[in-house]
Amino acid sequence: MTYRARLAAGVLEIVAPTGEVRTLDEGMVSHLATEASRPLTLRELEGANFDDSSVLLVNLATVAAFEAEAGMRVDRRRFRANFYVDGLEPSEEITWVSGHVAVGGIELAVIKQCERCVVITRDPDTTVATPALLRVLTETREMYMGVYCEVIRPGRVAVGDLVHVV
Repeated sequence: MTYRARLAAGVLEIVAPTGEVRTLDEGMVSHLATEASRPLTLRELEGANFDDSSVLLVNLATVAAFEAEAGMRVDRRRFRANFYVDGLEPSEEITWVSGHVAVGGIELAVIKQCERCVVITRDPDTTVATPALLRVLTETREMYMGVYCEVIRPGRVAVGDLVHVV
C-alpha cells in the first residue's frame, strides 16, 4: 500500500497506487484504516504537524557518510527534511547548533540535533523496513541525523540558494 500526497490549488490530495486522486477527508481516513488494519485519526493542527521543530535541515554529506557506514544506498527522503544541503563536510551542521544560518532569504536558529526514530528504516517507495539502519545510526551517530531549526526571519527560499552561518 503506497499512497502519495500532493497539494493542488491549496487542497491536499491523496494519490492511490492505482492513480486515483482522492481528497483527504474522514472517508479516506476510514479507507486507509481498513487497508492498514489499524485505527487512524485525521488531525488538523495548522502549523503544528511536525516532529520536534518546524524546520529540519539535513546535510547530504552526512547522509553519504551514513550510507558508507551502513554499507547500502540510503534514500535521503527517509529523513523527511525541509532542506537538504549539499557542499558541506559530513556532520558540519552539528557545529551550527545554538547558532543561526541563512538559507536564501530566511534566517534560521539551529536548535538541536534531530534524534531519529524507526521511520528511517522504511523505504519511501516500498515501505519495506530495514531495521539495521536504525542500529547503524545508533552505533555511529548516536541516533542523530539532521538539525532542528526555528524560523527567525521568514522569506523566500529556492532550490540552489546558498546556506551560510550568520
